[in-house]
Amino acid sequence: MSETARRWAVLALPYAWLVLFFLLPFAIVFKISLAEQAIGIPPYTPLLIHDEVGWHVAASTANYALLLGDWLYAVAFFNALKFAAIATALCLLLAYPMAYPMAYAIARAAPRSAGAGCCCCWWCCRSGRVS
Repeated sequence: MSETARRWAVLALPYAWLVLFFLLPFAIVFKISLAEQAIGIPPYTPLLIHDEVGWHVAASTANYALLLGDWLYAVAFFNALKFAAIATALCLLLAYPMAYPMAYAIARAAPRSAGAGCCCCWWCCRSGRVS
């Protein structure tokens, strides 16, 4: 096996994982977002319709028009962004002071510092400070 083929073989697994667990579900959700609501299983209309004339695309952007036209969705979106930014900042403020000494601890002290970090997290969860 050549060096180039080995490199492609090593890179194929992460790309297959990305396609399988990110791009495929994303495509399915995007397909559903372009469909119209229907009563039944599945609760949306098919995008490709086949009749005696041939194949037709039955995509609708009405869902996106509703999403962009109502201010309630914009408020919810910006509240979600604000919450994510605050949660990220708090995680960084709490994690860096614990992770920095653990990363530079000497080999014999590393298990103790890791254990102390786990105990701290366990205590916070146990006492109800983190839900």
